[in-house]
Amino acid sequence: MSRLARALVLSSVSALVACGSHERAPEPASQAPVDHCVEAMQAARAAPANGTNARAVSIAVACADVYRLPACRDVHARAATLPIESFAATLLQTCAQAYCPELAPRPAACGRLAELRVYEMPAAWLEVREAIWRHDRSDAEVDRLLRATPRY
Repeated sequence: MSRLARALVLSSVSALVACGSHERAPEPASQAPVDHCVEAMQAARAAPANGTNARAVSIAVACADVYRLPACRDVHARAATLPIESFAATLLQTCAQAYCPELAPRPAACGRLAELRVYEMPAAWLEVREAIWRHDRSDAEVDRLLRATPRY
């Protein structure tokens, strides 16, 4: 192949590559789960309440990959299969058991999981979840997650 032909082929390949590169670069692996979770929380906030845990379940499933420890990540991923009456308690218990030994500072709920009453679980979950996010994620990611969290 002549020099001119080689140059034309190389410039054609370069042009094709450049044309294909106008697409957005993929998110870094650590950021994509946060983006997915934030989008799910925003969608849940916009959805009408229907008296079920459907919004909470959809958020749990969408946010599964935000959690780095397998036990917590897996229970979130299978949230749709959990009995609705024990959904929240199962998330709290599973994630707290996995993470509490690693958290510093340690949330107060970590020391009293067995004693928590049903009405105390939502506040305990918020405390434990934020501590987990701070353990697993950057400050900017935690800030995004907290801002997107629905307030029911």
